Amino acid sequence: MLDIVKKTLLLGLGVASLTKEKAEEIVNELVKHGEVAYKDRPKVINELLQKSEEEKKKFVSKISETVKTVVNEMGLPSRDDIDELKKKINGLEKSIRKKKSQ
Repeated sequence: MLDIVKKTLLLGLGVASLTKEKAEEIVNELVKHGEVAYKDRPKVINELLQKSEEEKKKFVSKISETVKTVVNEMGLPSRDDIDELKKKINGLEKSIRKKKSQ
């Protein structure tokens, strides 16, 4: 399971690290090689950045799902579980205080 997390993380790092400068560099190379027309350069840069952002969101979502799965498989309590226990403890403390004051 950790191998999957590691591979997913490494894959996503490339997508997440695409900056405007890097996108411009990539598109400039495509223009240089005649694969993209110079007039289309701004549009292609924008599309590349948008695609990068979409992939970044997918990556973050996938990591989140994987972490939840690992936490669940390990039997660790979730934040909701802990919050629920805190509420129960607070309720028990109030009951004890109430009984002591009677």
